[in-house]
Amino acid sequence: MISGRTAVHALLGHPVANSPSPELHNGWFAEHGLDGIYVALDVDAASGPSIVGALRTLSLAGANVTVPLKEHVVQGVDRLELAAAAAGAVNTLWWDGPQLVGANTDGEGLCLALAAEGITIASRRAAVIGAGGAARGIASALLAAGVSELALLNRSPARAEAVADHLAQGPRRSRVRVGPIHSDEIAGVELLVSTIPGITGALERLDPEALAPGSVWYNVNYRNTESDVSSRARIAGHRVLDGWGMLCWQAALAFERWTGVRPDARAAYLRRTC
Repeated sequence: MISGRTAVHALLGHPVANSPSPELHNGWFAEHGLDGIYVALDVDAASGPSIVGALRTLSLAGANVTVPLKEHVVQGVDRLELAAAAAGAVNTLWWDGPQLVGANTDGEGLCLALAAEGITIASRRAAVIGAGGAARGIASALLAAGVSELALLNRSPARAEAVADHLAQGPRRSRVRVGPIHSDEIAGVELLVSTIPGITGALERLDPEALAPGSVWYNVNYRNTESDVSSRARIAGHRVLDGWGMLCWQAALAFERWTGVRPDARAAYLRRTC
């Protein structure tokens, strides 16, 4: 029963109307008998700088931040968790007493999703395609997990350079290089993670044969990800996964920050609803 005491949590970003996050989180609130609710609120990039103030004014109990706002809220929080500071992007807002904390569960969510599939990260040669908020969180987590090399590939290499420059301020234990989205740049890569929304021409022009044999092709999108390039990746013997696992595990990590309860991300992953 929703009342005046119900803790309201929100997904903030654009577009969010078709997000499965409300179903995930509201299911967990019900499962654990918690007086909370999760809603999706469409917020465009122009409103980005005012999001944190709105969250404070409306007394929201917590929030997820998605495209295109993950970098906008960094400056507005009281403090950043280490992963969010390292990434320069926030996807979760939660209260630690009177302090509003910015977290980034994207990278850890991806790592947990890969681990659930029996995929190791340490010592692999990796590539991340894209240079937005999700790419920042993932790149930072892959470095922390010990990849031997990380390529940051983007249609605008200058944006990838900006991400690399930020990552260089942290404890870099791997070699980072920057380049365009081109087959030559993924030669020998063992773990490729695409953060580009939708299926783009740049992604379709990649040749999966350039990857190391038996590599992992991971697309963080979780809808309509089957394409010519993913089919060619399978034919080439690579393991192709979409972002449903990352969505479930990053959501569980956010839910734990809001409530102190870690929900069963694996169960949510197995009962996939989209």
